[in-house]
Amino acid sequence: ANIGLYSSVMSQKIGADNVIAFEPSPPAYEKLQKNSKFNGNFLHYQIAVSDTDETIEFAVDVGDTQSRMSSINTDSSATEYEIQEVNSRKLATVFEIEDICPPTIIKVDVEGAEFKVLKGMGMLMDNVQIIYCEIHHPVLDDFDTNGEEITEYLESIGFSVNTLHKRGGNEFVKATREQD
Repeated sequence: ANIGLYSSVMSQKIGADNVIAFEPSPPAYEKLQKNSKFNGNFLHYQIAVSDTDETIEFAVDVGDTQSRMSSINTDSSATEYEIQEVNSRKLATVFEIEDICPPTIIKVDVEGAEFKVLKGMGMLMDNVQIIYCEIHHPVLDDFDTNGEEITEYLESIGFSVNTLHKRGGNEFVKATREQD
């Protein structure tokens, strides 16, 4: 969720009770909490969303005043990072433990860990009708995947995947599923 820009907008559009945000970076999470308070107190969790339930290393950009480039890719040399340990959870685990209604729309922007998030959804994926996903092609190799694998996975579970636009090696896609 980073600092909660999209979460805040969606909270205003569909109500704070329908928005759940996840952000592991401590500096970004602090701003996310403030934005939640100003926008209806949508739910938010300070965790990395992935395909594991464990503590992981997370690279937090120490010079980033906008809290925009933190990543679980700890090998990145794009800027100066501080490695911190954060909790990683599967979305399926979070929704079960917290007893939250399954999502119907999700937005995924996780700097290359897109496939990990999708795999960690488990049975939650059955309820999802729309997925907005930024596929970070330049770093997918670091996560042992590729954009084609992500698209094929989504199509194999009933989604139609369309590219909305491309920018700087990243592909913004919308995956939709026909409602029964």
